Amino acid sequence: MTLQLRLLHLADSAVPVGSFAYSFGLESAVNAHAINNVNELANYLYAFLQQTTRFELPFVKDVFKAEDTTETIARLVEEYDAMQFIPSMRKASITQGRNWMKVLMSFYPDASLHDIDGLFQERSLPSHVTILLALSLKKIGYNFQDVASLILHFALRDQLSAAIRLGVIGPMEAHQLQHKFYTILDDLLLQVPDDASQAFRSAFMLDIFQMNHQHIYSKLFQN
Repeated sequence: MTLQLRLLHLADSAVPVGSFAYSFGLESAVNAHAINNVNELANYLYAFLQQTTRFELPFVKDVFKAEDTTETIARLVEEYDAMQFIPSMRKASITQGRNWMKVLMSFYPDASLHDIDGLFQERSLPSHVTILLALSLKKIGYNFQDVASLILHFALRDQLSAAIRLGVIGPMEAHQLQHKFYTILDDLLLQVPDDASQAFRSAFMLDIFQMNHQHIYSKLFQN
């Protein structure tokens, strides 16, 4: 019970990880008039969650399947980093990863999380949030299903939060939409590829919006 309550705490948007500073391409999509109403936002969100499922979660699955050896972790991080071809998205991932570890090490001072942090610093590995989140929560005692569900929740919550601030949708509509999307998360988890070698990005329009974000004249989000 306590472990699940602590996971709910980590899912709270008030935890200072910094994801609120990024729209992950949503602002660019709105600026390009690709999203003009709630139905178009819903379609966008589904594509975004599919991309998260098929690219991020295979790496999470490998973290839970593999032994926690230095070489295994380094290989996973390097493979993940090699697929981060949008500079601003890579920077966002690394920034959030650093913030995540600061927060979690303060919450769990006796969980040997400093060993993970030390490894990344010693090997000069980029602190990507997906890998660090999986490694740290695995060490604390959570399983793949817990962490995968948390990541999908983060993806959905942060996109809807950004949509509210961009004026695309109101708070009540956004939370109704979030409630509806939870019904498909179990189906999405069944679509996770077997391992990181099968990870892929499945929504090229999202990549285009993410790449074009830097060209917006006036921006609310860093990406």
